Amino acid sequence: MTGNSSESAEGRSPRPGGVVRLYPAAYRRQHGAEIAATLADIADAEGRWGVRRETAAVAGHALRMRTGLGSARPAGRALAGLTPYVVAVAASLSAALLVVWPLEPQAWDGERTYTPLAYAPGSRCSDA
Repeated sequence: MTGNSSESAEGRSPRPGGVVRLYPAAYRRQHGAEIAATLADIADAEGRWGVRRETAAVAGHALRMRTGLGSARPAGRALAGLTPYVVAVAASLSAALLVVWPLEPQAWDGERTYTPLAYAPGSRCSDA
């Protein structure tokens, strides 16, 4: 391979400039060349999957910077703090649905209800 970064990354990923354009203009002017050089170095060292992984990480960082949710601002720190809890709740609900979904619903026998009384047929609340 030659030392030219565009030749070394050819065929492995889009040009590094594509993902750098996602950054805000001021940030891109200040750090764009460094980000592109890092992506080119990764293309030389890690191959296709390394480039894709890093390109996704850089794109995520660029979008956080563009939306103002970086770690330098309170909203970004709050979102970063809440994200693990949101993921845990979503994973728990998904796991519960995977367990419950294939179960057959129980037939209503006219006496016992498995729903709140306000929604049970024949209850005083539903006759009003």
